[in-house]
Amino acid sequence: MCIHTVQAPSIDAIVDCGGYTGDSVYLLREMFDTNGQTPIHVFEPSPAHAHNYDRMPNVILHQKAVWITDGTIKLYLQLDNKGSPCSGMGSSIMREKTNVTDTCILVPCVDFSKWLMQTFPQGAHVVVKMNIEGAEYPVLWKMADDGAFSRVYMLYVQFHHEKYPQLASRQQYQQLIARVPLPIQEWDRDLLAKNRRSLKRIAFRTHRFLWQTAKRHWRAFIPHQQAERVVGDE
Repeated sequence: MCIHTVQAPSIDAIVDCGGYTGDSVYLLREMFDTNGQTPIHVFEPSPAHAHNYDRMPNVILHQKAVWITDGTIKLYLQLDNKGSPCSGMGSSIMREKTNVTDTCILVPCVDFSKWLMQTFPQGAHVVVKMNIEGAEYPVLWKMADDGAFSRVYMLYVQFHHEKYPQLASRQQYQQLIARVPLPIQEWDRDLLAKNRRSLKRIAFRTHRFLWQTAKRHWRAFIPHQQAERVVGDE
């Protein structure tokens, strides 16, 4: 399966809700912004993943959980392969998820609907990707109540009710879909795995761009320093 670049008007920003290790940033770049000019806002509450974004160009990391209020909230940890709690991919602020434990950490949370409306003007072309482990139902519902979708141009969501029906019933899901005033694209949970080779290529290209940019600045810096040295010697 190949990654398809989406033909869209000028995108003002990309918002990645549930960034995890940052693989989705590379994928969103390939889909919407191969030149790397569009800012990407990443919301990822787990402190264990913050370092993944240190060297990503034009990425703004918000170490917060996407939610319906501002403040702090419990992030319930999943079990790793050894049966120990860890802040991995399935960790969630929704205790109803059956793959998380009672072990939790306290993390900041943000009223995503309010943040979106305060950050971008009405009619902005913002791409939103949402994979927030079950919290998508109340978050999307509040966005509909607040009129926040007026800032969203394209919406990608990974829904979790089929795997974890305790999060929302099929009827509740359909009611939610009816309230969202734009098409929802399914964020395929296997998309990253299917495109692992492409993601490695994207990551290599991004790091090569950073290295080439650094070399250009260094080459411009050296003659300037040499000229200053000559003038100083005189």
